[in-house]
Amino acid sequence: IDKIPNNHLSLHWDYLLAVHNQEYRGPGYVNGLTSGHAVAYNSSGHPVTISAPEGEFFDFVGGYFSVAWPTAEGEVLNIAAWRESQLVSSSRLTLSYLGPTWLEADLRSIDRLTLTTSHYWQFVVDDLTFRLAKPPLD
Repeated sequence: IDKIPNNHLSLHWDYLLAVHNQEYRGPGYVNGLTSGHAVAYNSSGHPVTISAPEGEFFDFVGGYFSVAWPTAEGEVLNIAAWRESQLVSSSRLTLSYLGPTWLEADLRSIDRLTLTTSHYWQFVVDDLTFRLAKPPLD
């Protein structure tokens, strides 16, 4: 189990951990895997924040999301993106422990992304995809 380190992909990470998908007994950890042997999850159900260094931006392309535990079937993931302290997007995705759902986010030139579940259940994520971005055009 490892915390995603700050500066991974040149971004700041809060409350996202990586773990071998067989470490826990939650079926969402196994069923949420789409590549390799590791998945990420939100520590103790805390909201996850991914942010760029000041004055920099990134694109969030998407990722595969599921929920860790059967009792959380149907939990809702809340996705919010900011640019220069302004909320530019918010959406929701219903999660399942039976398998992952691809979230096609296509969020461009943002500087902060938050991922939270409505009831603080742990979500599982694999293959998060980002691009470094240029500052937005005014």
